[in-house]
Parts: sequence; structure tokens; C-alpha cells
Amino acid sequence: MAQNRDRVASSAMHKLTDTLWKRLAWLAVWIFIAWGFSANYFSQASTLEAIGHHARSDYFYAALATNIFGIVLLNRTWAWDRPAFVVGLVAGFLWILVGDMLPTPWWAGAMAILVSVLTQLITDRHLRLSQLIGLVLLGLGTATYSYLYSGASHSGFLVLWLLILAASVFIYSRINRLRRGSTASRSSASAPQSDAPFEAEITQLEAMNRLPPELSSDVKDIIKYARLIQGCMMSDPRDVESGRKFFQRYLPAVHEILSKSQQLSGELARHGGAQDIDAQSRELIQSLRSAFMQKHAQLLENDETELKTEMSTLEKLLKTDGFL
Repeated sequence: MAQNRDRVASSAMHKLTDTLWKRLAWLAVWIFIAWGFSANYFSQASTLEAIGHHARSDYFYAALATNIFGIVLLNRTWAWDRPAFVVGLVAGFLWILVGDMLPTPWWAGAMAILVSVLTQLITDRHLRLSQLIGLVLLGLGTATYSYLYSGASHSGFLVLWLLILAASVFIYSRINRLRRGSTASRSSASAPQSDAPFEAEITQLEAMNRLPPELSSDVKDIIKYARLIQGCMMSDPRDVESGRKFFQRYLPAVHEILSKSQQLSGELARHGGAQDIDAQSRELIQSLRSAFMQKHAQLLENDETELKTEMSTLEKLLKTDGFL
């Protein structure tokens, strides 16, 4: 009991600490954003008006829009890519060293979304919808930032920013690949080897996902009954031999008919003569579907006969002992 109480208390403390850490992190982020946006607004506005010829109201709204985009990008990476979020914060703090704290959230958000997107592309070769939305926001924010700083140059910081981006993407993608490789090796090592009979052959049929609609339904039924026959073989040793002979004869035939008929139908379609081969293939697949269904029913009949025999024997014993 004492150990259970200690375990519950430890778990509760961990959750409390984790929640507190998240709240403190969010508080720091918003303080950072507010500070970066408003600390030197009026002095920076006057400077940029002088070099960029922007009206004060235009400058304010451009700065507001730029930082809103940056805040949204930071928020999105915080939700689904914490390492990219952290790199974005680092880039934001480095921008403060330039002396112009106003667009700090924008530089941080742009770094975060680019690290996330480029790492995802390198690792998985595709993007999530949330990342595509982030790229749209990045484009809009870049437009407002360009309008805001059209008369200023940040080439030195931009070079440093790009170096950080490249290094972060390289390191982050390498870490992701190493983690996935390690996870895959552990999974393959720990996963038990399947002892199901004819598993490879049935899986090969399941992988044929480009079948014409007129064959797809019958093939799905063949696979369904093949799995049921497989289950009978695994649950009842007396069904193994019968099921093995059936599978050895008909499973390769199903795969061969599907493969060859599709290939031949595609070639004959160029000459307008695919209807006959399609009709014959459909008819034969339907016959095979019926055969698989009947074989499963046959194996079930054996089990039913056995069960009835056992029940009859038990009933006779009950009558003999006077319980019935």
C-alpha cells in the first residue's frame, strides 16, 4: 500500500511539474513576444520613416501584421514541432543583438517554420497540412516584412540566420533518421515471427490494391475466406493438411490470374479486344471465391461434427449417471 501511495504521489508530482513547466514556458514566450514587439516601437518607427519613406500608420500596421504572422508560426511549431520552436527562439534572441527588437517574433517564427518544413521534407519527403499552412503564413509575413524594411539591409544577420537554419536542419534531420532507424530495429527485433501458414501468399494478395472494380469485391472475399481458413488451420491441427493442400493449389492460381489478366487486358485494350479476357477473368475469380467460401464451410462442418459428437457423448454420460 505504501509503495502504491508513493507511486501515485510521484506520478502526480511529475504531472504537476510538467504542467507548471509548460505554463512557465508559455509565459516566457509571450513576455518575449510582447517585449520584442513593443520595446522600441516609437524610436524604431521614426528611424524607419526616415529611411523607408513610410507613413507612421503604415509602419505600425505592417509591423503589427509581421509580428502576428511570426507569433502564429511560433504557436504552430510549439504545438507540433518543439525542437524547431526552440531553434526559432534562438534565432529571435540573436536578432535582439542587432538592436532592433521590433520584428523579433517574425525572425523567430520564420526560423521555426523553415526548420520544421525542411526537416520534414528531408526525413519523410512530404509535408503535413499544418506545415503547408505555415508556408502560406511565411509568404504573407515575408511580404509585410519587406514592405516594412524596404530601405534597410540586414545582410550580416541574414548570413548568420541562414547558417543557423542549415545547421539546425542538418542536425535535426540526422537525429530523426537515427531515432527512426533505432525504433525500427527494436521493433523488428522484438516483434514475434508470424507462424501463420501461407501468410506471405495472403499478404501478397492483400497488396494488390489496383484491381478493377468488377474484380475488387470478389478478391476481397477471397482474402477474407483465406484468412478464415488460415484461422481454422491454426486453431485445429486436423485442418492443417486439408487447408495446406487447398492453399497450395489455389492461392498461387488466384495471384497468377490477377497478374496476367491485368497485364494482358492492358495490352489488348489498345486493340479493343479486352472485353473477352476481362469477362473470363471475372468469371474465374467468382468461381475461386465460391471455392474458398465452400472450403471454409467444409472446415467448419468438421468442427461442428466433432462438437456434436462430444455433446452426444456427454449427454449419454449424464443419462447413465442419472442426471438426465
